[in-house]
Amino acid sequence: MNASTETGRAAVEQLASCLRYPVAHTASQARLASNQFEASAPALARALRDLAAEVETDLLSMEERYTRLFDMSPVCNLYICHHLFGDDQRRSAALVGLRAEFKKLELSEEHDLPDFLPNVLRLYMHLPHATDRDLLMEHLIRPGTKRMADRVSDKHDAYFDILRGLPDALGQLSAWMQDDGTESGVQTHV
Repeated sequence: MNASTETGRAAVEQLASCLRYPVAHTASQARLASNQFEASAPALARALRDLAAEVETDLLSMEERYTRLFDMSPVCNLYICHHLFGDDQRRSAALVGLRAEFKKLELSEEHDLPDFLPNVLRLYMHLPHATDRDLLMEHLIRPGTKRMADRVSDKHDAYFDILRGLPDALGQLSAWMQDDGTESGVQTHV
């Protein structure tokens, strides 16, 4: 693994941490991720700094806000396939395919569904084949994050600002990864 890939994986792990239920270390993870995305996605970097400041100021309020925004609001959940397919058979097929990839790569879904945005971002950064990453990016991540960003376009909140800034960061994710020249191993289920 090259230094660029290591940097990218670390940045995505930090970003993924910021999109999970907030805990004390969320602030430090947000600041680290902000530094990684400053040049490529300044709006995302700014939103991550805002999140860090808010978590440091009042963690309890941020826990309540996270629950209200993402767990109790179907408009704004963090499940990519739900935004793309609703609850029909295509989502079920996508979940099966994603779960198989997590298992194959021995990655934890961290007690959530495989289409949970932090999980999908982590999966992207661990897929060893460029073709597989391209499929995941073009069929799930890019359209899913765009749909999420569109759904919160008129709302102001550090979390929503992160969702709106995420599409600009997707090019950086691709830049951190390099084609290893091997053939695809993913079976497309969507």
